[in-house]
Amino acid sequence: MTLAELKSLDAGTHFGDEFMGQRIPTLGEVLEWARGRCVLDIEIKGGPWPYPGIEAKVVALIREHEMVDQTIVISFEHPTVARVKALAPEIATGSLWSARPIDPVAVAQAAGTNAILPFWSYCDAETVEKAHAAGLSVHPWATSDPSVITRLISLGVDSICSNHPDVVVGALRHTSGG
Repeated sequence: MTLAELKSLDAGTHFGDEFMGQRIPTLGEVLEWARGRCVLDIEIKGGPWPYPGIEAKVVALIREHEMVDQTIVISFEHPTVARVKALAPEIATGSLWSARPIDPVAVAQAAGTNAILPFWSYCDAETVEKAHAAGLSVHPWATSDPSVITRLISLGVDSICSNHPDVVVGALRHTSGG
């Protein structure tokens, strides 16, 4: 679809009538909104056929919106994050994975990333310890189960990616006693 076609879609009604008329934002619009508000994870989708030149376009937008210190570019397509890092060593990058590599640290180092983002069920104490020893941060993804979140917190992960951040905040409050 063209940008104009995408912009004509209603992206909000699915979530409830109060969101009717919400439009799909461009990456530039999201970067503009996020500047000074939050850290932004930008996932570049790539498989099975990466979009040629997408890395340079993403890097240019991050720089244009002065979000270098507020973004991390992540991908399951590890050559993609390696290209981002080659174009912009100052931008944080992370390698996503949905399986258990033999050596997660080596995977991250081969791509030149700053972080590993394992599927939550593949995050264990050994992985966190080795990643931290190598200077990598650890950000398991896609859980909203409070008991799993509590276990991940106990492992010392750096953050938890979830579709329900309120559940993560609740687990953090419960774990810290306040």
